[in-house]
Amino acid sequence: MSTPTTTPARRRTTLLLVSLLLALGVVLVADRVIRLAPIQQAPPSRPAIALGDALPGWSPAGPAARYDADRLFEKINGQADLYLHAGFVMLDSQRFLDPADPSRSIELRAYEMGSAEAAASVHALQRRPGGEPLDPALDAECVAGSCFLSHGSWYLEVLPAPLGAGLDDRCRAAVFAFVEAHPLDDDAPWRPGAGFPAEGLEEGSVATGVRDAYGLAALGGVATATYQSASGPLLAWRAEAASPAAAEALAQRVEHELTILGAEPLEAPNGVRLLSIIGSACALQVTGSAVVGVQEAPDNASALALLDVLASQESTP
Repeated sequence: MSTPTTTPARRRTTLLLVSLLLALGVVLVADRVIRLAPIQQAPPSRPAIALGDALPGWSPAGPAARYDADRLFEKINGQADLYLHAGFVMLDSQRFLDPADPSRSIELRAYEMGSAEAAASVHALQRRPGGEPLDPALDAECVAGSCFLSHGSWYLEVLPAPLGAGLDDRCRAAVFAFVEAHPLDDDAPWRPGAGFPAEGLEEGSVATGVRDAYGLAALGGVATATYQSASGPLLAWRAEAASPAAAEALAQRVEHELTILGAEPLEAPNGVRLLSIIGSACALQVTGSAVVGVQEAPDNASALALLDVLASQESTP
């Protein structure tokens, strides 16, 4: 069994080019074989929230604005798809003025994502480098004065203006006030990393509700994560299905799409699909009603080793 060697940058560049040619040249085949149903948007489940509770004594610069799925592009054009694919329900946004200096302000953006998993997912995808954890009990961090929090089904952004205006403490206080004003129903909220073994897991890499993961249309609404190993970074994914039969059908679609992209099946242990594509290894396996996989591994051995850990995690009660 050969061990492919190609740089990660070259693999990703080549795969993107192949995916583009596939989309342009055989889109009808892709539509017929691997298109998945679009994610359905949940209806708004809560009334407009009182954002001013997080900034007592500050004056609203204007009325609160609410954005549903149809209007989200008006607020964050260019990033709206990230939220919509994760299950976005609504966004409440409002800016408040510092009573001591009206030239300074803080904008609060509270995204209702419909579930704790979705809120944590967009938080992970939006996580800025160099963030300072706010509190061990919260999934929150502050970067350059701005603060970001996932709390239950909420994802909150606290954005000061201008940057460097010395509002760091006030932004942090706004996060704690928001948490206090929105107690969780569940004493043990979902945390990023659920479903992925902790050993080797790169902090902040877990995302859920990912569409077209790794450029594969068959991987819609899956969870992804990055692991560090001696061979380099390993990309992992897992998907839930309605039944073992549905999981097997999903695995077949993923394998089929990989072969369209030029992957070649290799000999593998029973129940494992192992493929070589553009100098990297991909592996996937059905376990119960779930499918787990590894993408763009530098060699077959590392792909199979991580896949075995992922599959064992799924089978552990």
